[in-house]
Amino acid sequence: MTTVRRLTSAAVAAMPAPRSAAPLSPAFAPDGRRLAFLWSEHGTNLLGLWCLDVQSGELREIAPAAQGYVDEGVVPLDVALVRERRRHMALGIQDFCWHPSRGEILLTRDGDAFVVDAATGVIRPLFSAPHPILAPGFSPDGRILVFVADGDLWSVGLDGGALVPRRLTQRPGPDVLNGAPTFVEQEELHRGTAYWWHPSGSSIVFQQSDEHEVADAWIPARDPSRWDRHKYPFSGGAMGSWRLGIMPSIGSDVAWLPTDERFHDTSLVHASFDPKGRFVVGLLRRDQRQLWMLARAIDDPAADWHALVEETSEPWVELLDAPKWSEDGARFAWRSSAAAEDVVSIRDTSGAEIDTLSTGNVRIDEILALDTTGSALWFTGREGEPEDRALYRQDLPPSRAAATRLGPATGWQAAQLSLKRGVWIDVQQSVDAPPQARIRDVGGHVVRDLPAAGPAALPDSLVVPEFLDLPDADGGRLRAALYRPPQLDEGRKHPLVVSVYAGPRAQSVRNTWSMTVDLRAQRFVQAGCLVLKVDSRGSAGRGRAFEAQIFRRVGAIDCADQAAAVTALVQEDVVHPERVGIYGWSYGGYVAAMCCLRYPDVFRVGFAGAPVIDWATYDTCYTERYLGTPRDNPEGYRAADVRTWVTDRSSPLLIAHGLRDENVLFAHSAKLIAALQAAGRPHEVLVLPEERHSPRLAHARTLIEERVFEFICRLVLRDG
Repeated sequence: MTTVRRLTSAAVAAMPAPRSAAPLSPAFAPDGRRLAFLWSEHGTNLLGLWCLDVQSGELREIAPAAQGYVDEGVVPLDVALVRERRRHMALGIQDFCWHPSRGEILLTRDGDAFVVDAATGVIRPLFSAPHPILAPGFSPDGRILVFVADGDLWSVGLDGGALVPRRLTQRPGPDVLNGAPTFVEQEELHRGTAYWWHPSGSSIVFQQSDEHEVADAWIPARDPSRWDRHKYPFSGGAMGSWRLGIMPSIGSDVAWLPTDERFHDTSLVHASFDPKGRFVVGLLRRDQRQLWMLARAIDDPAADWHALVEETSEPWVELLDAPKWSEDGARFAWRSSAAAEDVVSIRDTSGAEIDTLSTGNVRIDEILALDTTGSALWFTGREGEPEDRALYRQDLPPSRAAATRLGPATGWQAAQLSLKRGVWIDVQQSVDAPPQARIRDVGGHVVRDLPAAGPAALPDSLVVPEFLDLPDADGGRLRAALYRPPQLDEGRKHPLVVSVYAGPRAQSVRNTWSMTVDLRAQRFVQAGCLVLKVDSRGSAGRGRAFEAQIFRRVGAIDCADQAAAVTALVQEDVVHPERVGIYGWSYGGYVAAMCCLRYPDVFRVGFAGAPVIDWATYDTCYTERYLGTPRDNPEGYRAADVRTWVTDRSSPLLIAHGLRDENVLFAHSAKLIAALQAAGRPHEVLVLPEERHSPRLAHARTLIEERVFEFICRLVLRDG
C-alpha cells in the first residue's frame, strides 16, 4: 500500500504553487524577432529575465534574478508599495522595458538603471538616481528616458555624454505627487501610470495629485523605532484633488490643461493618446454613477474637451474597457456599463455610434483590441458556465457572422495580442492542466511554445475539484467547487471547511490550475475534510446584475449565500452540521468573520486574515461604490460592521493581520479583538509584525499555515 506524504505547513506556504511558475510579463521586441519575459526555470520565486528568439526557438536567460531583489528585507519602501498594489509576490527582477529601436532592455534596481543587450546578454550600467526608480518609460524615439522618483518626474537624455538624471518637476511637499498615481488609483482603479508621452515625443502630459487634505495613516516602519506616513482616504472623507500638466520633453515651465465642470469631484480612471494625437481621459464621478470619456487636441491651447462617451448607470458605473481604437484612428469599440453584456458599440472619432455588434450568447469579459484593419473585434468571454473563459474573434458589421472561439470550450484562457506583428500570446490552463503559454499567428496556428511552468514535483494525491450548483439564500443558482477526499466514506457525514473570498470584482470558482494546487485546501482534504468554494452573489463572473445585488448589502447577501450553500450540503447528509469551518483573507477574512458571528449554528470555527471590520475606515473608492458614504447610509455601515454581530453565541475565531498593512489597516483587527474581549468570546490572535497585506516572508507564511490548520482541525476533526 502506497503511503501518502502529508503536506507540511512549509510546503503549503511555499511560493509559487507547484507548476504555476509560467512566464510573466511577456513583451515583444519592437522588431518582433524576440520575446522577453520573467521566469524561473527551476519553478522558484526568484525570476530572471529570459529572451526567446521567435524564429529559431533559442531560449536564454539574459539577466539573472540577482540583478533584481533576492531578499524581501532589501526592497525599498517605494518599490514594496508598488509590489503590494500589483500583488506581485515574486522576487528577482521586477520589471523591464524594451528600448524602441536598439534591441536593448532596461532594468532598474533601487536607484540604479542598467541595460541588457537582448542578443548577447551583456549588461552594462546606465546611470544612478538618488531615489528608487519607478515606472521608467522611453520616449517614442528612444532618445529620452523618463521615470518617477521621490514623487516627481525625472529624465535622462540618452544621446551621449554623461547620463545624469534631471528632476523635471519639483513638488512643494510630501502630499503632492507629480507623475505618480495615488494609493486609491493603484489599488482600486488599477492604474499604475500617471504620465504619458505625446506620440511625437515632443512633450509629456502628467497628473499632479494634491493630497494635503487626505487623512494620514501611520504604519510601523521596518525599523521598529520609526513609523511611515501614508495618505489614506477613508470612506466619506477627503480624496484630494488632481490636475493635468503638459511640458516639453526637455523640461521647462508646465502648462496646466484647462478643465470644466465635468472634472469636478472626479477620479481619473483612464488616460492615453489616441491614434490621431488627441489626449483622451476617463472621468468617474465620486458617487460612481456617471462616467465621461473626453478628448482634446493637446497642442491647441484654445481646444475644448469633447465628449466621446457620457453614461450613467445604477447602482454604479462598472469600469469595463478603455476605448479600443482601430490603427488608423477612425473608429473605436466601446462597451457600456448600461448595455447588455453581449453588445459592443462601434463609434467614430466624434464618439457618434456608427454601428453595434452583438456577440450572441457569448458574455464579454474584456475587449482586447480591434484588429489592424478595424474590421474585427478580439475579446475574452464566456458562453457556458462562468468558470470557463476563452478568446474570441468576431467580424464587425456589416458582417453578421457569429463570434469564433479561439480556445477550448472548457478551461481558462488569457491572451496578449500583438496584432501589428501578426501574432498573439495564448495562455491556457484548467483544473487538469498547468498553464501553458504559446505564440500563435492570427489564424491560431502555433508559432512557438513558451517554456512550461517550472519542474516542481506535485504533492501526492492531489484532488481535482468538481464544479457544481448550489442554492443561494433566495433559491437561485450559485456555482461552487467541491474537493472530496479520495477515500470518502459514503455512509457517514464529513467535516467541511469553506475557503471563501466572495468579494466584488473577484471570482473564486474558476477552471484554473490554481484551484488544483491550492495546497491549503488539499491539506484539509488529506485530513479527511470536504473543502468548498462558492461564488456568492456580489462576486464576479456572472454578470453585472449578479454582482450588483451586493449594493448596500455588504456582509448580508454574501454571507447568507455562503450559509445557504453549506446548509444544502448538510441537508444532503454529506456534511456533519457541527463540524464546519471557514477561512479567508482580506474580503474573505471579513466574510469568514461575519459568517462565524451571524451564522454560528452553521459555521462553528473560522479564520479571518487581514479582515475589514469597520467599513468607515476602509478607502473611499471601493467602499463608497458598494455602500455609499457613512453619512448617506449609516444603517448600511452599521449592518456591515463585524462588531455589530458579536454576541454570546459567536463561534471561535483566529484573527491574523500584518502590523504594517497599509491597505486594510491593523486597526480593523484591533477593533474586532476589543469587541470579542468585551463580549468574552473565544478567539486567538496572530500578529505578523513584518508583514503588509500580502504575507511574503517564508517564516510568517509557514506560521499562518500552522495556526490555521491546527485551529480549524481542533474543532472540525475533534473526537465525539
